[in-house]
Amino acid sequence: MHVLIDLNQGQLNLAEAVLDMAGGEPLTTEALVKDLDMSSTDNPRLTEFSLNYALQNDSRFDEVGPAGQVLWCLRRLEPDYVREVPPPLRYERIEHDRSNLDSAMKELEAQLDDELTEADDEEADADLSSITITLIYPHLRAGTLPMSHRARKLFPTAYESARVRFTLVDGKTKQRIPAWVVREHGYVFGLREWYKTHQLIPGSTSRKPP
Repeated sequence: MHVLIDLNQGQLNLAEAVLDMAGGEPLTTEALVKDLDMSSTDNPRLTEFSLNYALQNDSRFDEVGPAGQVLWCLRRLEPDYVREVPPPLRYERIEHDRSNLDSAMKELEAQLDDELTEADDEEADADLSSITITLIYPHLRAGTLPMSHRARKLFPTAYESARVRFTLVDGKTKQRIPAWVVREHGYVFGLREWYKTHQLIPGSTSRKPP
Protein backbone atom coordinates (compact mmCIF):
# COMPACT_ATOMS: atom_id res chain seq x y z
CA MET A 1 0.00 0.00 0.00
CA HIS A 2 1.36 3.41 -0.99
CA VAL A 3 0.59 6.66 0.81
CA LEU A 4 0.18 9.75 -1.35
CA ILE A 5 2.99 12.27 -1.31
CA ASP A 6 1.83 15.34 0.57
CA LEU A 7 2.29 18.53 -1.45
CA ASN A 8 2.49 21.73 0.55
CA GLN A 9 0.97 25.06 -0.38
CA GLY A 10 4.32 26.39 -1.55
CA GLN A 11 4.62 23.61 -4.14
CA LEU A 12 1.10 24.26 -5.41
CA ASN A 13 1.86 27.97 -5.66
CA LEU A 14 4.99 27.10 -7.63
CA ALA A 15 2.91 24.90 -9.96
CA GLU A 16 0.63 27.91 -10.52
CA ALA A 17 3.65 30.10 -11.31
CA VAL A 18 5.02 27.53 -13.80
CA LEU A 19 1.68 27.34 -15.61
CA ASP A 20 1.41 31.12 -15.52
CA MET A 21 4.78 31.40 -17.27
CA ALA A 22 3.51 28.94 -19.91
CA GLY A 23 1.00 31.64 -20.88
CA GLY A 24 -2.04 29.39 -21.02
CA GLU A 25 -0.30 26.54 -22.83
CA PRO A 26 -1.17 23.32 -20.94
CA LEU A 27 1.66 21.27 -19.44
CA THR A 28 1.92 17.58 -18.67
CA THR A 29 2.22 16.28 -15.13
CA GLU A 30 5.71 15.03 -15.97
CA ALA A 31 6.81 18.55 -16.94
CA LEU A 32 5.40 19.98 -13.71
CA VAL A 33 7.13 17.31 -11.64
CA LYS A 34 10.48 18.42 -13.08
CA ASP A 35 9.79 22.11 -12.45
CA LEU A 36 8.71 21.37 -8.87
CA ASP A 37 11.93 19.43 -8.30
CA MET A 38 10.03 16.25 -7.42
CA SER A 39 11.63 13.99 -10.03
CA SER A 40 14.21 12.58 -7.60
CA THR A 41 11.64 10.50 -5.70
CA ASP A 42 11.89 6.69 -5.73
CA ASN A 43 8.46 6.12 -7.27
CA PRO A 44 7.81 8.39 -10.30
CA ARG A 45 4.30 7.03 -10.86
CA LEU A 46 3.32 7.73 -7.26
CA THR A 47 4.80 11.22 -7.59
CA GLU A 48 2.75 11.99 -10.70
CA PHE A 49 -0.41 10.47 -9.18
CA SER A 50 0.04 12.55 -6.01
CA LEU A 51 0.56 15.74 -8.01
CA ASN A 52 -2.49 15.01 -10.18
CA TYR A 53 -4.57 14.42 -7.07
CA ALA A 54 -3.41 17.67 -5.44
CA LEU A 55 -4.03 19.74 -8.56
CA GLN A 56 -7.45 18.18 -9.09
CA ASN A 57 -8.47 19.30 -5.61
CA ASP A 58 -7.29 22.88 -6.10
CA SER A 59 -9.77 25.11 -7.95
CA ARG A 60 -6.96 27.10 -9.60
CA PHE A 61 -6.11 24.20 -11.88
CA ASP A 62 -8.04 22.56 -14.69
CA GLU A 63 -7.25 19.21 -16.32
CA VAL A 64 -7.78 19.71 -20.06
CA GLY A 65 -6.13 16.73 -21.74
CA PRO A 66 -7.89 14.41 -24.21
CA ALA A 67 -8.67 10.82 -23.23
CA GLY A 68 -5.46 9.05 -22.29
CA GLN A 69 -3.42 12.22 -21.71
CA VAL A 70 -3.24 14.46 -18.63
CA LEU A 71 -2.66 18.17 -19.28
CA TRP A 72 -2.93 20.98 -16.74
CA CYS A 73 -3.92 24.59 -17.27
CA LEU A 74 -4.85 27.52 -15.05
CA ARG A 75 -8.58 28.23 -15.11
CA ARG A 76 -7.99 31.98 -15.08
CA LEU A 77 -5.92 31.73 -18.27
CA GLU A 78 -8.59 29.86 -20.20
CA PRO A 79 -10.49 32.01 -22.74
CA ASP A 80 -13.72 33.51 -21.44
CA TYR A 81 -15.81 31.66 -24.01
CA VAL A 82 -14.31 28.35 -22.96
CA ARG A 83 -15.40 28.86 -19.36
CA GLU A 84 -18.81 30.25 -20.34
CA VAL A 85 -21.05 29.95 -23.39
CA PRO A 86 -20.63 32.85 -25.88
CA PRO A 87 -23.74 35.07 -26.05
CA PRO A 88 -24.57 34.13 -29.70
CA LEU A 89 -24.75 30.44 -28.68
CA ARG A 90 -26.88 30.80 -25.55
CA TYR A 91 -30.08 28.89 -26.01
CA GLU A 92 -33.30 28.61 -24.04
CA ARG A 93 -35.15 25.45 -24.96
CA ILE A 94 -38.70 25.87 -26.25
CA GLU A 95 -40.84 22.81 -25.69
CA HIS A 96 -42.41 21.53 -28.89
CA ASP A 97 -43.96 18.43 -30.41
CA ARG A 98 -41.61 17.10 -33.09
CA SER A 99 -44.46 15.20 -34.71
CA ASN A 100 -45.73 18.57 -35.95
CA LEU A 101 -42.61 19.07 -38.08
CA ASP A 102 -43.19 18.36 -41.75
CA SER A 103 -40.59 16.82 -44.07
CA ALA A 104 -39.35 20.23 -45.28
CA MET A 105 -38.73 21.36 -41.71
CA LYS A 106 -36.87 18.16 -40.86
CA GLU A 107 -34.76 18.50 -43.99
CA LEU A 108 -33.85 22.07 -43.02
CA GLU A 109 -32.92 20.89 -39.53
CA ALA A 110 -30.73 18.14 -40.99
CA GLN A 111 -28.94 20.66 -43.19
CA LEU A 112 -28.31 22.90 -40.18
CA ASP A 113 -26.72 20.00 -38.25
CA ASP A 114 -25.51 22.09 -35.31
CA GLU A 115 -25.00 21.16 -31.66
CA LEU A 116 -28.74 21.48 -30.96
CA THR A 117 -29.91 19.26 -33.81
CA GLU A 118 -31.66 16.06 -32.68
CA ALA A 119 -29.56 12.95 -33.26
CA ASP A 120 -30.41 10.59 -36.07
CA ASP A 121 -29.82 7.07 -34.72
CA GLU A 122 -28.30 5.74 -37.94
CA GLU A 123 -25.98 8.72 -38.38
CA ALA A 124 -25.03 8.77 -34.71
CA ASP A 125 -23.87 5.15 -34.93
CA ALA A 126 -22.14 5.51 -38.30
CA ASP A 127 -18.36 5.13 -38.55
CA LEU A 128 -17.38 8.45 -40.14
CA SER A 129 -14.02 9.27 -41.70
CA SER A 130 -14.89 12.88 -42.56
CA ILE A 131 -17.75 15.33 -42.26
CA THR A 132 -18.80 18.63 -43.81
CA ILE A 133 -19.65 21.32 -41.25
CA THR A 134 -21.70 24.35 -42.26
CA LEU A 135 -20.72 27.62 -40.57
CA ILE A 136 -23.88 29.32 -39.34
CA TYR A 137 -24.08 32.94 -38.19
CA PRO A 138 -24.03 32.41 -34.38
CA HIS A 139 -20.85 30.34 -34.64
CA LEU A 140 -19.23 32.83 -37.02
CA ARG A 141 -19.88 35.57 -34.44
CA ALA A 142 -18.56 33.47 -31.57
CA GLY A 143 -15.50 32.15 -33.41
CA THR A 144 -16.64 28.58 -32.83
CA LEU A 145 -17.58 25.40 -34.69
CA PRO A 146 -20.73 23.42 -33.85
CA MET A 147 -20.29 19.84 -32.70
CA SER A 148 -23.32 17.94 -33.89
CA HIS A 149 -23.83 14.33 -32.82
CA ARG A 150 -22.02 13.29 -36.00
CA ALA A 151 -19.16 15.78 -35.62
CA ARG A 152 -18.41 14.83 -31.99
CA LYS A 153 -16.72 11.64 -33.17
CA LEU A 154 -14.09 13.61 -35.08
CA PHE A 155 -12.96 15.84 -32.23
CA PRO A 156 -10.99 14.92 -29.10
CA THR A 157 -12.99 13.80 -26.09
CA ALA A 158 -12.16 13.04 -22.46
CA TYR A 159 -13.25 10.71 -19.70
CA GLU A 160 -14.15 13.47 -17.23
CA SER A 161 -12.74 16.83 -18.33
CA ALA A 162 -15.38 19.36 -19.35
CA ARG A 163 -12.92 21.21 -21.60
CA VAL A 164 -10.28 19.66 -23.87
CA ARG A 165 -7.36 21.62 -25.29
CA PHE A 166 -6.10 20.48 -28.70
CA THR A 167 -4.65 21.83 -31.95
CA LEU A 168 -6.47 22.28 -35.25
CA VAL A 169 -4.33 22.23 -38.41
CA ASP A 170 -5.33 24.10 -41.57
CA GLY A 171 -5.11 21.45 -44.31
CA LYS A 172 -3.94 23.97 -46.93
CA THR A 173 -1.57 26.27 -45.05
CA LYS A 174 -0.60 23.84 -42.24
CA GLN A 175 -1.27 26.66 -39.77
CA ARG A 176 -1.64 25.27 -36.24
CA ILE A 177 -4.58 26.75 -34.34
CA PRO A 178 -4.94 26.34 -30.54
CA ALA A 179 -8.53 25.28 -29.93
CA TRP A 180 -10.82 23.97 -27.21
CA VAL A 181 -13.59 21.38 -27.20
CA VAL A 182 -16.31 22.48 -24.79
CA ARG A 183 -17.96 19.11 -24.34
CA GLU A 184 -20.98 20.07 -22.23
CA HIS A 185 -22.24 22.69 -24.67
CA GLY A 186 -21.14 21.05 -27.92
CA TYR A 187 -18.83 23.56 -29.59
CA VAL A 188 -15.18 24.09 -30.51
CA PHE A 189 -13.69 27.48 -29.61
CA GLY A 190 -10.66 29.25 -31.05
CA LEU A 191 -11.39 30.03 -34.70
CA ARG A 192 -12.27 33.74 -34.65
CA GLU A 193 -8.99 34.97 -36.17
CA TRP A 194 -8.96 32.14 -38.72
CA TYR A 195 -12.46 33.11 -39.84
CA LYS A 196 -11.37 36.74 -40.24
CA THR A 197 -8.22 35.80 -42.16
CA HIS A 198 -10.19 33.75 -44.65
CA GLN A 199 -13.12 36.21 -44.74
CA LEU A 200 -15.66 33.46 -44.17
CA ILE A 201 -19.37 34.18 -44.27
CA PRO A 202 -22.42 32.30 -42.97
CA GLY A 203 -22.98 29.22 -45.09
CA SER A 204 -19.28 28.52 -45.61
CA THR A 205 -18.42 24.86 -45.28
CA SER A 206 -15.42 23.05 -43.87
CA ARG A 207 -14.56 19.40 -44.29
CA LYS A 208 -13.21 17.88 -41.08
CA PRO A 209 -11.02 14.79 -41.49
CA PRO A 210 -10.27 12.38 -38.61
